[in-house]
Amino acid sequence: MYMQVANILYVKRQFHSTGEYSSLTGLTPLQEEADRNSCIRESRIIRVLEDANIKLSSVVSHRSGGSATYLISGLMKGRKDFEKLVSEYYHIKLQATSEQIVESINGRLTPHLKFLIKSMQKHIQAAEEQLVEIYAEIEKHIKDFEQ
Repeated sequence: MYMQVANILYVKRQFHSTGEYSSLTGLTPLQEEADRNSCIRESRIIRVLEDANIKLSSVVSHRSGGSATYLISGLMKGRKDFEKLVSEYYHIKLQATSEQIVESINGRLTPHLKFLIKSMQKHIQAAEEQLVEIYAEIEKHIKDFEQ
């Protein structure tokens, strides 16, 4: 991510001096907005889970990481075998024990809360797809400039 931002800033300076800068001016705000929307939705998912008495943020360090995503997916599918769910994805890098994780995900996820989470997950997916398109467009402009 850092290298992409550095490349963007480099290209901005180069395009600005050649007069071709206007082709990239709209991409950076779009990228920032998509990133911001994705982060906001991820935070809201955690808050909805906390409304269901699921304290996932206390046992995983990154709310959009693999562990959190896998656990949320299992909960959304209605799985009740929490020990098995945790053991399927538990790894040594997790700071919490498997018992702590099982305790933190033992909540009450109602159909309404599931609907809210699915809606937010769709928004995150759309933002991520938009970011892929933006990065592809930036790369295209960078390659045009390098030639």
